[in-house]
Amino acid sequence: MTGNRIPGSPTAHADALVNAGPATQQRHTNIQGVVPTPHRRLPTPLGPEAVDQDKLTPPRGLTRPRPFRNGPAVLRSCGPAVLRSCGPAVLRSCGPADALRQFCAMLRDLRKAAGGPTVQSLYADKAFPLRRAHTFATLAGKVSKPPSWEFVEAFVLRCAAYAKANSVDPEITTDLGEWKREHQKLIQLWDRRTREQRAADSLAGQRGRAAGRVLTMQELTEYPVCTAADGTVRRIGIITGDIRQVHGADVWVNSENTEMEMARVHEFSISVIVRYEGARHDARGRIAEDLVNNELTAKVADHRPVEPGSVVVTRAGELWRRNAVRYVIHAAAVHGEPGSGFHPMSEIGRCVTNALRAAEQLEVPNGERLTILFPLLGTGSAGGDLARTATLLIHAARNHLRAVSTSQVGTVLFLAYTDLELKACLAACRTAGLRAQR
Repeated sequence: MTGNRIPGSPTAHADALVNAGPATQQRHTNIQGVVPTPHRRLPTPLGPEAVDQDKLTPPRGLTRPRPFRNGPAVLRSCGPAVLRSCGPAVLRSCGPADALRQFCAMLRDLRKAAGGPTVQSLYADKAFPLRRAHTFATLAGKVSKPPSWEFVEAFVLRCAAYAKANSVDPEITTDLGEWKREHQKLIQLWDRRTREQRAADSLAGQRGRAAGRVLTMQELTEYPVCTAADGTVRRIGIITGDIRQVHGADVWVNSENTEMEMARVHEFSISVIVRYEGARHDARGRIAEDLVNNELTAKVADHRPVEPGSVVVTRAGELWRRNAVRYVIHAAAVHGEPGSGFHPMSEIGRCVTNALRAAEQLEVPNGERLTILFPLLGTGSAGGDLARTATLLIHAARNHLRAVSTSQVGTVLFLAYTDLELKACLAACRTAGLRAQR
């Protein structure tokens, strides 16, 4: 077969451009910065972790990406793992549910490219490993979990046999090895989402509150707060999903205890993510150089414990390469008690005020405005109340942006990992008198 590829891949678009005229090629070259080539490299990556982060993050000294500002002019196509830009206020990225729909669409496109077979004809062989209704639902993308490999294998083989019997040369690959790799990527992405949801439910159960649904779609809603003297608009934003998928925030705030001891790498918290993603890893993915934790330990070695609400600034380690983060501000948002674990500090809004004051002192290129990202401090294993915490944090950020006329902080983001956190953040923005940007 010739011209085989999995549907939705960037090479399909590139081949179309090669066959187009020079004016079309030049226009697309100006947009994406590359000249398409007619290579037929497979596969189509699934999920955000399939994106080569080195290609999305520039080395030091180059202009940094600003995904929250570029709007529809910047589209990075990575097959199904495509970042969809929907204007300046909303950023969408591929999560497990999207990856599942994309995979189902790939199966549907394969059947179309092969000219068949019909769903009814699949059951002429009684060994086909899925009932008719489930096959219809899978091809329509209306399933709640990924199809089994047995189904994918049988489906691809039957499409290939149908194409051969009818002398059809489909442009979509029927190589089982490539389909298996794509299926495995989908399963890995889906399993990770399942583990994270289970961990979030467990934390909620330990604290006796309702378990929220983990948000896998990344969306950014922005609220204008005020206009600075230079005419720039300062904003507060609510961004949903996994913090590891957030790119373009200069500063991350890490919720720490008053001992400034980062969590162990197999726990479930923002502190773990900052520590692990900021470290250098060996070939097996284990921490080889604990960059962020080592710098934090060195800075507070003679000052433990710190006062609640205190902040310590460190560099971001490998988070610069992975997520374009320059600095991490560690905020002492929780304190521990022997036998009863950690508890959030009562005036949690002070952490936001102190972190923003520290961000004002950071070295940034002249005229550049910082974007700083806060999780909902103290609401994880410390069990802080979501509604109260979101209100205190967002109101503190609003007050700072309006009070400091020469602030170099342009946007303050708050991370909503679950639907309950999102609901609390949106309610806090309403009580702060903020209106979403349209």
